[in-house]
Amino acid sequence: MKRLLLTLAVVVVTGRDAAAQSWVNLTPVSGPAPAGRWNASAIHDTAHNRMVVFGGFSSGYHNDIWGFDLATNTWTNLTPASGPAPAPRKTPASIYDPDNHRMVTWSGQGVGAFFNDVWAFDLNTNTWSQFTPSGGPIATTVTISGTGFSTTPSQNTLTFNGVAATVTGATATQLVATVPSGATTGTIAVTTPSGSATSGSPFTVTSSSNAPTITSFTPTIGAAGTAVTIARANAPAIRAFIPESLLQAAQAATTSET
Repeated sequence: MKRLLLTLAVVVVTGRDAAAQSWVNLTPVSGPAPAGRWNASAIHDTAHNRMVVFGGFSSGYHNDIWGFDLATNTWTNLTPASGPAPAPRKTPASIYDPDNHRMVTWSGQGVGAFFNDVWAFDLNTNTWSQFTPSGGPIATTVTISGTGFSTTPSQNTLTFNGVAATVTGATATQLVATVPSGATTGTIAVTTPSGSATSGSPFTVTSSSNAPTITSFTPTIGAAGTAVTIARANAPAIRAFIPESLLQAAQAATTSET
């Protein structure tokens, strides 16, 4: 089976009606440009009016990232020179996050692997960030990827939605910590001697089990035989009746106290 290798020619269609539509070749005649490839992802960065392209495959898998300025018809290589980055891949799924001005990309296929990771590319600083997993119960071990971390764990102050966590491992580009007791769903924040940063997406704190938990019951008082509705987390509400034996035990306890 033959594959068609697409060169990175950039074209647009102009005209408002079918008869007037035509293609315009925007490919620069000189200057830097990404290598031709297939199965890359692309988004429209509305803040900078440019197309941003990530990944793909030609003679190998790519993880470079390029911006095509739609006003000047020029390419700019946005690939960070250092720091964490997604593994080279084709067919990633990418979207533009306008609220945080970033590209978020998920999955793809690389050398002998299908990925299930999620990365964010900051379109202001041209840096990648990631934390895995994206959610879990208290005591889950989490790896936070970024840049500018202290290699001394104690010099990195890390919080899960405002609750302090202990950093157990640190490099200049990764921190390892566990979700602290009392943490709730929210962003992860890091403060180092070099500055502070907050994750663009939340870490979801989940229940450690699916066991039902009683959240409320009504009525709160009644005679033997009274129907009681019990509301439970992780399970449907149930109805029960106050047994005579429970009422007798309560009366005996009251008598002994007096």
